[in-house]
This record gives sequence, structure tokens and C-alpha cells, in this order.
Amino acid sequence: KKLGPLGTVRIGHMKEDFSLEEMTSSKYIVFMERALPSVFNPARNTGISAYNSFLGGRIRYAVGGFHETNSSGFGFPGSSNDPTYTAPLTTYHITARLTGLPLWLNKGKTYIHLGADYSHQFVGNRDHDLRYRERPEAHLADRYVNTGDISGNNIDAIDLFTGEFAFGWKSLSAQAEYQGSLVSRSGAAKDLYFWGVYGQVSWFATGERRNYSREYGNFGRTKLKQNFDPAQGQWGAWELAARVSFLDLNEISRGVQGGELLDITGGVNWYLWPNVRIMANYVHSIMTDGENGEGNGDLFEMRFQVDF
Repeated sequence: KKLGPLGTVRIGHMKEDFSLEEMTSSKYIVFMERALPSVFNPARNTGISAYNSFLGGRIRYAVGGFHETNSSGFGFPGSSNDPTYTAPLTTYHITARLTGLPLWLNKGKTYIHLGADYSHQFVGNRDHDLRYRERPEAHLADRYVNTGDISGNNIDAIDLFTGEFAFGWKSLSAQAEYQGSLVSRSGAAKDLYFWGVYGQVSWFATGERRNYSREYGNFGRTKLKQNFDPAQGQWGAWELAARVSFLDLNEISRGVQGGELLDITGGVNWYLWPNVRIMANYVHSIMTDGENGEGNGDLFEMRFQVDF
């Protein structure tokens, strides 16, 4: 830490600094699942990164280089730790994120967050194929959209883009992101572009607010005005939320018909203590232009969550 302009340097298995929704821990996101465009997020890999903030936390940058790994952190094919592991299509990533706070008032009670993210993924194993597929914001559901295998033999590189926006005013907050994936291909194969977008709002009926972190450019734990204590007439905090998200995995004219997915989600969160909450989400999902046709899904899910 405190390495001059570099700020903090990390080495190991970590999240690549990419996307406001991804960089906010699953303990603190508003809904039970992240929005549809998170299918593009590189998530956790092994590498080295640096991040720092300036102007009292009003501007923050992060940059890193990573070797793609599996979910256990192994990144070397056929190693004794995981002999079944094979190298993915993309092997190395360079990822950068820049965020700023053009508005920051009353110690974070009012703010505007803007951010831009970029990740270049080098193709290191053409024997494997690329595939994007996603569930309708319910992890136990089937995958509604799926590009199928896109031949790695023709893929030169993958570039990921994200634009971030967040706004907070007292108990009201809003958040939105646009994400895209440009797949550059060689020879006669034309480039592919997949994208997604979401927007959400949340409101604490009991007066709390989402806790924005200037150090990390994400959201942290919500501080409650009162914990759950019926004997004292205290019932914790209540949050109401709504989200619309869209994902387009189609390039039909170029041979990929992964489908389009639109989700409309409503949520209620009851915080008993800062680390305990009961969540309820309803998702109405609309699939169109997929290889398997069209259809709607209605999903209801609940969670009792304790984090530490």
C-alpha cells in the first residue's frame, strides 16, 4: 500500500476491476442476482493490479494484467493440482477502469458516479471455442439465451467495454451500465458484437441509503438507523427496488443466433441487522429471436442471508 502514484498493488487471485455491478460484493448488491450484462464480466483471475484515488477520492483508476483461470484459481493446463483443467480460449487479459465523482455532497448523501471500463483479452488457445450464455437473473433457472460454440480458430481477440452511472440522493439511488463484447475474427469470418444494458432504482422506506466507497468505486454495507428489536419497537430497514435489463446475443446475419433476453425485476429487502437480510425478487423474463424460439418466464425467489 501507499506506493506513490501506484497506490495499492495486489498480486494473486482476485476480481478484475471491471463493472460497478461486478465490483460490488454479492453481499451488498440490491437484487439476489446481478443484471444480465454481467455475462461479459471477466470476474476472478490470477494476476497483478494497481489502483489509486486522487482529489479526495473524486477520481479513481485501476489497471491490471491477468492470466485466465478456472473457478478454483488454477491457470496451468494439466497441472497436478487440477489435471482435468484445460486452457480457455482467452489466456491473458489487460483490464482498466476509471471512475469519477462529479458530484459529492453531504458526506455521500448526494453523489453522481461515472465510470468507464476496458478489457482486452488475448486469444491463447484456438482449440477452444467462445460461448456466451445467461440465465434470467435466477441462478436455479435454465439458461434462456446461448450463442453456442463460436469457433476459436477464427478469433483473434476479444474487447470488452462498460460505461457506468450511479446516482444517490438521500434514500433514493439509481444505477445503470452498458456493456459490450467485440469479438475480432480473421479471414472471411466477420467480427461479432454482443451487448447488454440495465437500469435500476432503489429506495429505503426507513431512511437508510446505499453506502458508496470512494476507495474502491463500489457499494458497501448499508448502515441501519435501527436494528431489528421488536421489544423496543424497532423493525430494521426496508428497501424497495426495480430493475430492467436487456441482453442481445444475436448476430444472425453472421451465423450466431443466441437470442435476446429482457428481464423486468422487482425486489424487497428487509434488513434485520447490517449483516442479515431477507430478500424477495420477482422476475418477468421475455426471450425472443433465439434458436429455440420465443417464450416468457415468471420467477419468484427468496433468500435469507447472513454475511460475515
